[in-house]
Amino acid sequence: MGARVYGSISTYNVFKLAEHVYDLLVVNRMAAAPPSYCFVAFPPCSKDGLVVFGKNSARPRDEVQEVVYFAAATHDPGSKVECTYIEIEQVPKTHAVVLSRPSWLWGAEMGANEHGVCVANEAVVTREPASESEALLGMDLVRLGLERGATAREALDVIVALLEEHGQGGNYYEDGSSCHAFQSAFLIVDRNEAWILETSGKYWAAEKITEGVKCICNQLSLTTKIDAEHPELRNYVRSQGWWNDDTDFNFSEVFSLDDDHLACCSGRESLEKQGGDVSAQTMIDVLRDKDSGVCVDSESFLTTASIVSVLPQDPSFPCVHYFTGTPDPSRSIFKPFIFVDDVKLVPKVQSPSFGDDDPAKKIPRFQEKPDRRHELYKAHEWARSLLENDQDKGQKLMRIMLDLEKQGLEAMEDILTRTEILDPAEVVDLFYDCVDTELKSRLAAKLTCIFLFLLIHTKNGRVEIPVLRGGRTLSPSVQFPPAAQRSGRPHFHHRCSHLRLDLLSSSWSPPPPPAEQGVGWEEEGVTELRACANGTASAGTWGAAAGARHHCWQWR
Repeated sequence: MGARVYGSISTYNVFKLAEHVYDLLVVNRMAAAPPSYCFVAFPPCSKDGLVVFGKNSARPRDEVQEVVYFAAATHDPGSKVECTYIEIEQVPKTHAVVLSRPSWLWGAEMGANEHGVCVANEAVVTREPASESEALLGMDLVRLGLERGATAREALDVIVALLEEHGQGGNYYEDGSSCHAFQSAFLIVDRNEAWILETSGKYWAAEKITEGVKCICNQLSLTTKIDAEHPELRNYVRSQGWWNDDTDFNFSEVFSLDDDHLACCSGRESLEKQGGDVSAQTMIDVLRDKDSGVCVDSESFLTTASIVSVLPQDPSFPCVHYFTGTPDPSRSIFKPFIFVDDVKLVPKVQSPSFGDDDPAKKIPRFQEKPDRRHELYKAHEWARSLLENDQDKGQKLMRIMLDLEKQGLEAMEDILTRTEILDPAEVVDLFYDCVDTELKSRLAAKLTCIFLFLLIHTKNGRVEIPVLRGGRTLSPSVQFPPAAQRSGRPHFHHRCSHLRLDLLSSSWSPPPPPAEQGVGWEEEGVTELRACANGTASAGTWGAAAGARHHCWQWR
């Protein structure tokens, strides 16, 4: 029987129109998928028998990512693990992992484990609406795959099994006003192979990669080359009327809305043009490329953290993982991490913990947004402000930062080419030291700016600052007393509210201090102004212990 016709519109066309309107509504609701990019390069495109992995994590502009390490652990039978929204069964043993993650959640945007497995997640939109019901986030599946999989294929099997058992869903953002739900895609890499895994609900397909360059982003990319899939995938899409056996099964065409799967991964060409020379530096350069769109800096989204991993195909060499821990890789530096026993933790790239009082754990969720910035993030904010407001000083600081990064890359290249076995003691505090050095460099630049301010406001031995307070109001300027008025080595100081600039309470080891004590800044953000007898001024963290370390500038 033919389709019933109302005027000039058949019931078939009515249904097709309704489906199109529905698709448009879904597109509008899901339009905020963050435009992140993941890459992997295998020999012969990469150099020296290395597999090179990289990701830029695009997230809401104000979101903080932290870098966290969890040691390998054993767990009691029947124990549970609390993920971002739900609790699931724990496994007997979990691998050591290092993760870059939005600081409000349990999972991770990207990371690596002790066996040389790397996993990154992409939020994607499919024609099947993502569930807003709280389940596992794609970012939870990143961490679970790393903790439970010793190879890329094992991590894939872990992820799809958990997807089948628990499903995916819930808010991807720390946003109490709206739920932003997405499907998930993953790039899963080890020393020998990679898997592109793309999902819609509990259904999935995967492609195995062993050579060349591959990229995934926030659009589906799998086509007809599928090496593993959900056993009911094709029956399901047939039942939905999305595909029949008359054509080749193309995952992206079946599950994408409109032509979303056609234009993806603009950075891939940059890597392919390198021939056989893709290295850690090449991947870093691609992740910093704003012109291509790989480095995101838009009104809604920002690349909030980045990772590059170098995985030697020779298992006798260690894998090296570089993290920024700060937004915008074009203004951040990549710091190396190597898995060894007893890795030194780095609290300066870890956000404050709010325990059970965290608004992300309370129901209803996200009713408040606490300050989750860690020390490195705060230092980076100041440096970014300097770049925006004083280009000369900002560029000088950036050159210093890039020189530090270059030294780290060269040191890691030496480790990956040397013949002797790596001594774990050599790298146990590698990431800690790199973060600490970055903080000191940024702090030194900050103090230099402060001293420029002081020098500008100094006349005839007097520092003229509008208001000085120390429990009482002081005069607008403070006279530095000459050496003759001092006995022994007492120091003259006043607390200065204008210099309370949160100078990062961190240990600082600049050049050896002079004999005199001078201008210093106490830890915990307390500011003190001190003068030297010989007309010099010095600055640094000022602790209670004798012989506190500080640096010296000439006072003119």
